Amino acid sequence: MSIVSTRVVFAEGWEERFADWGLRSFEDFFDYDGGLQVNRNDKRNVVEMRLGTGDKQEIFFRKRFFSPHWKDVFFTLRNFGAICSQAACEWKNAHALLDIGVETYRPVCYGEETVFGIERRS
Repeated sequence: MSIVSTRVVFAEGWEERFADWGLRSFEDFFDYDGGLQVNRNDKRNVVEMRLGTGDKQEIFFRKRFFSPHWKDVFFTLRNFGAICSQAACEWKNAHALLDIGVETYRPVCYGEETVFGIERRS
């Protein structure tokens, strides 16, 4: 097992679309410096990203988590039965709401960087 691991999980049909915009790896997404920051605190920020051009432009909101607090790590273990990143938790929660008919945002991807299986960034 590698000490540091990264991955990106895509909803069906989105991997190729993001690749067309040059976003393939965790680093591509996390380090993408375009967009307008709409919210920030010590542990996360939210950026509005406009990808594509003209009438094919699409708007996304990227939330980046930095070095989660240990309470959040234990919270995921208690609530999901496993340690997962903040991004993975939001993905799971959004899908749980959609599965029971509650309208919310439709996540298209999330990424995470872990060290020995514990989130560093997502």
